[in-house]
Amino acid sequence: MNILRTIKKEENPEWVALFFKQGPHIGGTPNYPPNFPLPGHLRGVKIGAFLYVVFRWQIIGYGQVAQIRPHYGNRVGTPNYQVRVGDELVLIGPLIRMPVALRCRGFQGFRTTSVDLHLVAQTAAQAEITRLGL
Repeated sequence: MNILRTIKKEENPEWVALFFKQGPHIGGTPNYPPNFPLPGHLRGVKIGAFLYVVFRWQIIGYGQVAQIRPHYGNRVGTPNYQVRVGDELVLIGPLIRMPVALRCRGFQGFRTTSVDLHLVAQTAAQAEITRLGL
C-alpha cells in the first residue's frame, strides 16, 4: 500500500525543492533523509512502499519508504506547523520527480492507494487520484 501526503500550499517552494536534493541541508531542515510525520498511525503501509508528495495542486514527486517509526508530535515546514502524534515515514533518499504531471488537490492527513502512480500510464494514475476523491 502506498501513501499520499500534502505539503501546505503556503510552504516556501525553495524549502520544498530541498526534498529533491541530497542532504544534509544547511541549517538541518528539511531533515535528511527526508521524513514525513503523519497525523495518525498507518495500517497496510510497509517498508518499500512509495510516498507521493502533493504540493500546490499536483503530485510533485515520490520516494521509497525505508523506515516507519512512531513520533510523539512534531513540527514541520518553515512556519513550524504542528503534526499530532502518529507514524513517521523515512525515505531511502531524496524525492524523485514524477515522470508525468498529475493534478491532485491538497488534503489533510494522508491517503493510501495500491497503485504505483509513477509506474502506470498518466490516464490510469489520474483515474486513481479521482477515485480517491482528490
